[in-house]
Amino acid sequence: MNKSSEQQLLDDIKILFPDFKCTVQDLRTPTEEFVTNFYSYWLQEFEVDITNVSQIQFSQMTVIGSYQDAYSGAIPRINLLMSIKTFDVVQDFGMLDIISPTPKRTQGIIRAFIDFYQWSDYRVCALMDKKKDLNERKEKLKKMVKEREDLKENMNTIIKTIAQIQDLKKQLEDEALILQKRASELNSEKKIAKSRTDDSTEKLKEKEVALQKLNKEELQ
Repeated sequence: MNKSSEQQLLDDIKILFPDFKCTVQDLRTPTEEFVTNFYSYWLQEFEVDITNVSQIQFSQMTVIGSYQDAYSGAIPRINLLMSIKTFDVVQDFGMLDIISPTPKRTQGIIRAFIDFYQWSDYRVCALMDKKKDLNERKEKLKKMVKEREDLKENMNTIIKTIAQIQDLKKQLEDEALILQKRASELNSEKKIAKSRTDDSTEKLKEKEVALQKLNKEELQ
């Protein structure tokens, strides 16, 4: 990389990783300590536990057995290498890139790591937006389902009320029919009673006439 490219790379590092200490000299003459620190910092941005990376794992202990002291320096490097290769950012990334870094290749690797980080950040933001949109749709659907259930419950209440009104209407109609029937019966009874009264009145008048006639005959 030329000086402008180096400066741009340094600026990008400071912008994306403001807590990471880096100078142009680190990029021009990279050391194992510098690249290890950068790669470790970069991994932490992806929530990789660097403490575990720097320690011998249980599965490794069963392999190296009593030679832990002999491999104590190599194991952290191997773990770091394997952790980096998991992301598959630089396919030919190897142990030499950690223990014997060269300026041009190291700068190229760092640039690739930065580009991947920015792409990942963009993808995460996009996924977050999609997740937010999905959550909003789920909430909207949940609200619609609740509204539908409430509407269904209200409809059931209305149907039940209508049924009750219809039952009451039928009951009132039945009672009205009974009253009409009773009124008709009373009218019939009234007519019969009136007819009987009229007959009795007529007979009474006839008797009064007969009585008056008898009284006249006696006086003569």
